[in-house]
Amino acid sequence: MEDRLFLWINRDDAEFQGAAALRPVLDRLAASTLPPITLLGAKGRPIKGYLDPAVLKDLGKKKTSEKYTNPAPALELAVAQLPDRTAISLFVPNSVAPPAEELSQLFRDLIAIVSPTYARLAPLAASRALYDEVYALQRRTFYASGLYWLNFFGPKEEAKQGGAALAQNPFARVERLPQGLLMQVGEGPLDMLTPEGRQRLIQATAAMPPHRPVP
Repeated sequence: MEDRLFLWINRDDAEFQGAAALRPVLDRLAASTLPPITLLGAKGRPIKGYLDPAVLKDLGKKKTSEKYTNPAPALELAVAQLPDRTAISLFVPNSVAPPAEELSQLFRDLIAIVSPTYARLAPLAASRALYDEVYALQRRTFYASGLYWLNFFGPKEEAKQGGAALAQNPFARVERLPQGLLMQVGEGPLDMLTPEGRQRLIQATAAMPPHRPVP
């Protein structure tokens, strides 16, 4: 199977759960050029896109984990509504992924909707390899031991990652958003598939300030 882009959004409370809260996320995904979801759950119940009433009904049950898929391009949306956390995972095959500019805007829009603790967007397999080979050797926090193409740190995670000094990274493009700090390394998600792009991520991670425990 080809590599997929992985968009991961996490919010550390139970305040963003249920159909009403998650409906804006579905609206934004439906408005994008991403392929629609066509199957609900493990049994593969047919649905007609992100805004199918069955999806909203399902999210209203606040399950600990549910998946919505489109088998043809191997696209998957997973939503976990846990007692103290909401996690949204989107997997998009590289071959059907929108251009970098559109992906960046989608990432920003979802951050504005969710106000997460942490979020990132990068190729899945390449990110796992980078973590296993480099980042795992110097672990930082539960969410992030290193940088990827797009990285978002809410106030609590930013404090853990070094506070205001996190924004002073010579290898990253940094932007202060109303919800927290956005860091971009490279021009597009597939940059890390090149030796130069991978090295830039390693350099950007090495330039991060020391992390610190925050209650």
